This record gives sequence, structure tokens and C-alpha cells, in this order.
Amino acid sequence: MFPTTRSILSISHLRSDILTSFDIGEVTEITFLKMGLNDTYEVRTAAGKHILRVYRAGWRAEGDIRFELDALLHLKRKNVPVSYPLPSKSGDLIVRIDAPEGTRYAALFTFVEWDNYEPTDDLAAKFGESAALIHTGADDFVTGHRRFELDLAYFVDRPLTLIRPFLKDRPGDIDYVGCLGKRVRAAFDAMPAEALDFGFCHGDMHGGNAAKQNGVVTYFDFDCGGLCWRAYDLAVFKWNAGREEAEINQWTAFIEGYRRHRQLSDIDLRSVLLFVVLRQIWYMGLMTGFTHEYGTIAVGGGFWDHNLKYLRDCEQDCIAEGLLNAE
Repeated sequence: MFPTTRSILSISHLRSDILTSFDIGEVTEITFLKMGLNDTYEVRTAAGKHILRVYRAGWRAEGDIRFELDALLHLKRKNVPVSYPLPSKSGDLIVRIDAPEGTRYAALFTFVEWDNYEPTDDLAAKFGESAALIHTGADDFVTGHRRFELDLAYFVDRPLTLIRPFLKDRPGDIDYVGCLGKRVRAAFDAMPAEALDFGFCHGDMHGGNAAKQNGVVTYFDFDCGGLCWRAYDLAVFKWNAGREEAEINQWTAFIEGYRRHRQLSDIDLRSVLLFVVLRQIWYMGLMTGFTHEYGTIAVGGGFWDHNLKYLRDCEQDCIAEGLLNAE
């Protein structure tokens, strides 16, 4: 068999060999929703819908996955609105799959019925409220499993190694990104020790990973989550919202909603702009890191023109607020 980087698993065999591991009754339909960081399927039974996630091989270690699932069950016990995993008939939360490219893991989650994201101030406030509930609910979370660290190496060093080959014909740009990463590192080093709120985070808290049901926003897809600075979660929402006036108003509403349920210090709020810079560097690394699966067209010249401009705009925001010195 020719070696495989990433396979598309047979839906019929997922139904017969994997979903029968869960006590959800007869599966009437299974739909492959998307190939993203992982593969996502909608599963229908007579009792309702579920989401099956099949993690890509080599993306998350088993301990990383178990950490995530333990955190979701912890949040469920705290009545925090999240999509959470369901145990298999054996009581385990994950099922092992021996795929052509290596071991993959599957987990079954409760379904969140979502509508198209409507970027309104009211909805943004509800996003903020649920974000605060996640952070507060996870304050006392503990698990025996280890997970990858969302540290400055995760946000700067690793992305730079992935970005650099794609900017070999734009040496000034790679020098700029590397220098900016060092300046942001220095800004964090200058902060008082343990000044920022730290704990379990969603890790990818944008409009596509949550939905409003019965007036409450429920978050799902915690695959990028882990122990991190809580301001990073807030920064992802700001990064995703954009820079137009209406989008800035949504950011204000998001923070107001957050503060209804959790205190937010001035230093955490100020640091959000620095985390937006880190998010943008991480995102460019994420996109270049998957070209072996998705191809290089997505990270052509237009990609860099757009994303480097956004990065420079974010840098200017930090300079204007006195978080970074002008170069």
C-alpha cells in the first residue's frame, strides 16, 4: 500500500465499526461535514443528532485529547454551555482507529444546532458572557493528562519555522515577522510575574465555534484549547471580528458581556492587542503548516499581502497604546 498523509475514512465503516461503540441507538444517517484541522461528521439517530470528530493522525497525542475531553466534562458538571463528549459503551471517551497513515482517534460529542453567525452587538455580548463562564468554570479544573503548551514558543517560534520557507523570496517580510515576535516577547517579559489571568482556554474563540440556542451561546470545538493566558481567548474574538467601526462595537459588546460574569483586569485587557499579534503570527504558521495536505495555492502572494498588512495594522495598534515601541 502506498504511504498516505491523510485518508478520508469510509462513512459506512464509521457507522458499522466506530459508532456502534456508542450507546446512541441505530444511526439513520451520517454526513461528512468538513475536513478541517480534524474531520467532522454529523450523526443522526432516532433520538437526535451528534457530532463525530476523527482527529488527524499525529495532530494530537492521546493524552492531549484526553485532557481536552476531561476539561469539557468538567465544564458540563459546572453547567457551562459547551458541547461535551459522550462515553462509549466501554466507558471510554475515545475510540482508536488504525488508519492507513497511522493511529487516529474518534470522539462523539453532543450536537449544537447552529445558525449562520450574525455579527450583532447583542450576540457579541452573549459570546462574551459564555466565554466568562468557561473561564470561571475551568478555574478549578485538574486532570492527570498532559497537553501541549500554549506558550510563546507555540505562538511565535514554531510558526516562524513554518512561515520562513514561504517567504524566502521576501526576506524583508520574514525579518519583519521575526523581529516583531521578539518585540512582543520582550513586552510580555516586562510585565510583572503572574500578572495575567491564566488557566484553561478554548483556544479558538471565534464566531464559527459557537452557536446561540435559547438565548445562550454554546461553544464547541475545543481542539486548540489548553492552559493559556485568558486574554488570548478574548484576543481571538477581536482578531476575528475585524477593524471596522461596527466590528469594534461588537468587540466592546463582547467585553461588556464578559464582565457581567467575570472580572477583567486592566493589564489583561491591555494585553489583548499583543495577543492579537500573536494570533496572527500563529495563524500564518497554521496555514503554511498544512500545505502538504491542502496544497500551496491557499498561501500564494495574495495571502501574504493581506495577512502581513493585517499584522502591521495590529502592530500599529500596539504602538498607539504604548505596548510596543516604534521601530
